[in-house]
Amino acid sequence: MMKTLLCFTVILIISLSVFPQQSKVVETVGTCYGVDKTPDQARKKALESARTEAIKQVVGVKISEEAFRNVTEVLTGNSASEFRDVFSSFNKSSSYGKIIKEEVNYEQKFEGEIPVYVVKLTATVVEEEGKPDPSFEAKIVLERRDLYDRGGDRSKNDELKFRLWASQNAYLYLFTISANDSVQLLLPNNDVLDNYYAIDRSEQEFSKKMQQLIMRFIVGLPNDKEEQEEGLLLVALKNKIDFHSGKISSDGKGGSQSYKAALTDIMQWLIQIPLSERTETFEMYTIKKFKQ
Repeated sequence: MMKTLLCFTVILIISLSVFPQQSKVVETVGTCYGVDKTPDQARKKALESARTEAIKQVVGVKISEEAFRNVTEVLTGNSASEFRDVFSSFNKSSSYGKIIKEEVNYEQKFEGEIPVYVVKLTATVVEEEGKPDPSFEAKIVLERRDLYDRGGDRSKNDELKFRLWASQNAYLYLFTISANDSVQLLLPNNDVLDNYYAIDRSEQEFSKKMQQLIMRFIVGLPNDKEEQEEGLLLVALKNKIDFHSGKISSDGKGGSQSYKAALTDIMQWLIQIPLSERTETFEMYTIKKFKQ
């Protein structure tokens, strides 16, 4: 029996309206399978999904084009520093969208015995510039920035050790940019779903599974590399808005196939969130081949 709530959205931009606020009218269809949910809960979830996709389609078109252009121009060597530069450029010009008018129609159908709740949304969305909250900060505190691949037995390589910190209660999302040119979501992951950081707790709930908030990873280099930069990207949100991507792994077994795909998916997620509700930080470290 299906135990989870499945939601998805089909999107179509139907017109471009020339208003002083640079608004667009979009039509989205949000669908939610009502498993272990009341009809009202399922309809609300479908509407939230449709609204999110409406904003992504208006603001995300520009961000996506900008991301691909910047990646083409900047990411020539697939290094963490280049990833950081592109992401920094994105943040300087980041904007978000707001729905100023909407028409909603609800439908219900069945797939077998499972009720399916459908929301058809016509939304007028405007793109707005956001301002960051200067009191909202997040930090990655690295124990060391120079680490060594000692060859042979991987378990003898150096460990990357670091702590996470936020100035306010927040939900933390941690990505790693690895030496094999992939991007992976480390927190939350399939084993640690709780990513809430509370400033009044001496021990975070998720730290019980992640060694008291000190995270340890054994580093390594591809066979053809003598030295490589890697990076950690930490995103802190005031409200929980989970990141989803079919290209970025959260199981510890893989990552995105390219920086370009990873950047675009992360940016498409962040543009839904006002700058006042989020903060990001990026830290790099270097892995070197140990030489006797």
